[in-house]
Amino acid sequence: MKNYHKKINVLMAFLIAPAVAVAAGTETENLETFTLPEVVVTATRTDQDVQKIPAAVQVITAKQIAAGGATSVQEVLRQQTDIITGPHMPAGSELSLRGMNTNQTLVLVNGRRVANEESNSAENSHVLDRINVQNIARIEVVRGAASALYGTDALGGVINIITKKSTKSGGSIGLYTGRGSTGNWYHLGSGALGKLSATADVRLEQQRKIMNGDAETYRNYGPSQTYSVSADYDFDAHRKLNLSVDFFKQHLVSDNDDSGLQPYTFTYTKNNQIFSIPGLYQSAQDKHTWTDYTQTNYGLAYDAQTGKHTTRARVYASRFGWDDRTVNHVLAQGTTSSPMLNRIYAAALTGQNPDYDFNSNERNLFGMEFRDTYQANAKHRLTVGGEYIYNQVRGTDLNDGGDNISSVTQNGVSKDSSEKSVQTRALYVQDEMDFGKWFVTPAVRYDHHSAFGDHYSPKVGVTYSARPDFRIKANYGEGFKAPSIMALYYHLYRLMDVYRTIYGNPNLQPEESKSWDVGFEGEKGKLSYRAAYFDNRVKNLITTTRVEEINWKYINVGQARIKGLETQLGWQATDKWQFKLAGTWLDAHDETSGNWLANRARFTGVAQVGYDDLKENGWSALVTDQMSYGQRVPDSYYTTGTYSTSGEDHTFNLVNILVTKKFNKDFRIYAGLDNVFDKNDLDAGIYGRMWKTGAVWNF
Repeated sequence: MKNYHKKINVLMAFLIAPAVAVAAGTETENLETFTLPEVVVTATRTDQDVQKIPAAVQVITAKQIAAGGATSVQEVLRQQTDIITGPHMPAGSELSLRGMNTNQTLVLVNGRRVANEESNSAENSHVLDRINVQNIARIEVVRGAASALYGTDALGGVINIITKKSTKSGGSIGLYTGRGSTGNWYHLGSGALGKLSATADVRLEQQRKIMNGDAETYRNYGPSQTYSVSADYDFDAHRKLNLSVDFFKQHLVSDNDDSGLQPYTFTYTKNNQIFSIPGLYQSAQDKHTWTDYTQTNYGLAYDAQTGKHTTRARVYASRFGWDDRTVNHVLAQGTTSSPMLNRIYAAALTGQNPDYDFNSNERNLFGMEFRDTYQANAKHRLTVGGEYIYNQVRGTDLNDGGDNISSVTQNGVSKDSSEKSVQTRALYVQDEMDFGKWFVTPAVRYDHHSAFGDHYSPKVGVTYSARPDFRIKANYGEGFKAPSIMALYYHLYRLMDVYRTIYGNPNLQPEESKSWDVGFEGEKGKLSYRAAYFDNRVKNLITTTRVEEINWKYINVGQARIKGLETQLGWQATDKWQFKLAGTWLDAHDETSGNWLANRARFTGVAQVGYDDLKENGWSALVTDQMSYGQRVPDSYYTTGTYSTSGEDHTFNLVNILVTKKFNKDFRIYAGLDNVFDKNDLDAGIYGRMWKTGAVWNF
């Protein structure tokens, strides 16, 4: 902990924010075509022509975000990609790049890691909700193993969210409301003030309370605040310094009110003994949880171009805190025919379900990076880089599983708290070889993880440009993901429906993958198309297993094979009309048992139609159809002491409509319906029709 604060102090010495009156420049946000920009940075860590890059890359621009009226990043990804599989309420999302797990996708902001929950299952579930979508210049999505450049967590790929720069003085203000949330946002920028330019962003949002179909539980609701400042100082045309500071705060409330009247005899198993509680009582549960999240990010980056060298040096820090408290009342006067509720009541009768519980945790992340790209000649561009990442977690979720154990007490309830940290040091090298029609990018990364030692991640990609409008691409890569601190050292003892315990496993091994893909892409007139077949083999998958009735433990399991076909078709039919189809067919199995892997759909797709009359005082519209077929949602209920994980497949087809009225180039209003046909599927996280409306003013 002391070492972390020393690093923060070193970083803070550089964080001298200039006192600037800021106002933001924005462009007119018309509906954009589906053509990719010419240059991206995420796939190779260098500015590179997207047509040459072997990896499958998708870019979502600020204009596309504005055209969809999205109020969150997960909503943007649902509109533009097929990588979010659910749930579909704005309270967490499952990301799946090429069928990989949510936590196997590395989410970056301006190329930096940020601290969120430290969990093998939930780390990326909420990260997208904490990013101010109105401050995004573009989102670059790279599919396929990227460990050769980014190390752990990038088995499935990378989502890099790149924020806006100030290009001219001006600004924008937005207001929105809907069934899911209401809020307002402000984007300001200075333009060029001599050698200095800066942006500032604010978003204030209130998540609404939405009752689900059983009329007993509610979606988490409450306010959030996001503040961001970024400043660039240009020493000259070849040297630049960037300083950024972000702050996020959220307070969420969760309600759960269950009641019942029917007599029931509850039978359950604990410690290999069978217990029965006859239906002598009539019971009810009233539980409320308050959760507070805070996130603070700092970044300082220096970029320089000298002769044939392009250099970047960066240092950054991120802190994330999550604290919750639960007030729970179980009236032990009965049971119902619901196995879940009876388990709650049985726990109350046996003293396992007290009136109060709390948890307090924080994660600290510190990183340093140095990278140099050398343009040796017209055929070779060599990139060499190194990284240092320090990751620390402290809190009651570790209980006594970590070091420096202490006791924390709230409202008469005491829990142990401890801390653990891991460090990673890495070196990587990449060569971009351009031989006319052939473009080859071999790369390798060496990681030294403080808990798992050395690991090498090689990758090679090849693009063959058969014609200017047709290319064949192929990639092979190996990757790894180190277990999270929580997966290793968890000793979570948390009141859910009853007290549950999840144990970490310090004997876990890293997940490892071997992946390859081959495909083609091209353009023909106003048509663009892409198709790729991919095949991933992952061993030592990390999951949890039940060791007792309500106790769980992290384990490694055999080997999984995830293969499939992804396609995309775009058609700019006229200047005003455009169409897009994208889809992924998936085959994802545990090769040991032959079982289908949970939370993966056999097919996910997006169909989209866009119209813009191209008038300053005209109309535009966007219709999006999000499709998912055969998404396996595992069951999680008790029936007379037996836990079922068989699961069932869910299929849905969600149609979303957005209409925008432009009054001039600076002011527009919009209104939309998501899930137009009112699909409800609580297990898949779909809670019916959602409406929204808003206004944007540029100045």
